Amino acid sequence: HIAQRTSQQEDIMFEKRHNYIICVDSDGCAIDSMTIKHQRCFGPEMIKVWNLQEHKKEMQKKWDEDNLYTITRGINRFKGLVLALTYACQRGWLEEELSLLKEWTACTKVLSANSLQKEIVLHKNEPGCKTLEKALLWSERVNQSIDRLPDVEKPAFPGAKRALLAAKKRADVAVVSAANAEAVEREWQYNGLEETVDIFFTQENGSKAECLKKLREYGYDKEHILMIGDAPGDVESARDAGVQFYPILTGREAESWKKFSNVILESLIQGKYSCEWMAEETRKFYEKLEIGR
Repeated sequence: HIAQRTSQQEDIMFEKRHNYIICVDSDGCAIDSMTIKHQRCFGPEMIKVWNLQEHKKEMQKKWDEDNLYTITRGINRFKGLVLALTYACQRGWLEEELSLLKEWTACTKVLSANSLQKEIVLHKNEPGCKTLEKALLWSERVNQSIDRLPDVEKPAFPGAKRALLAAKKRADVAVVSAANAEAVEREWQYNGLEETVDIFFTQENGSKAECLKKLREYGYDKEHILMIGDAPGDVESARDAGVQFYPILTGREAESWKKFSNVILESLIQGKYSCEWMAEETRKFYEKLEIGR
């Protein structure tokens, strides 16, 4: 069964069936859609909205480094935007009032388009509000650009479906993603992964850490909640929520999913996935990001 959404996106009807729940990130973790989205949607749309075509190559490289290949991999789109625009200003390629955008990304509880729209209303006619408006325009154009990407170019990683089907026999399964709901659910449906999921938590439901904490309200012990992710933000979210973590290594996704199927899942259910084991898996994950591509 798939969780049913109500008219309020944050309210999700869900029935706990197992004592364990496996939480899975989407982009770059279960589905090979992260790189193509950043290189053909996020970066290019930023360059267009802020008229940075003269520095297109440098700005795309900066965007890719921050969002794909370094320790900030998987950072929220708006926080990634702040990094890129700050870089452009420091290089003298752009003059932009970033204070309101920086303040919002640092303080808001929900980094979403709806939250940004409310921020624009609060600061109408203030210095920096135009930057907020451009950030919203950019985010909308990114979504439109992502919608135009052929589904065939966003396949599930090898082994992901097999692993999640195995997990669903022993645990409940949740998608916990910072992307928007419509895109996430469409991609999971196209790849035949929808049948592996009981509940979707997306950008509209709050941060990943908040979503993981909400799962405690359904009656799961924190030791029985496992977050599977591919970015440092997933590690931090799991740590903040006090739950378990298992990494999908960039460039070694198929191997990581196979290990989850063959070793990690059973160990988790048997209570043998220890803090020391998790720490070692996380160390390997950070080591891979520090080495780079």
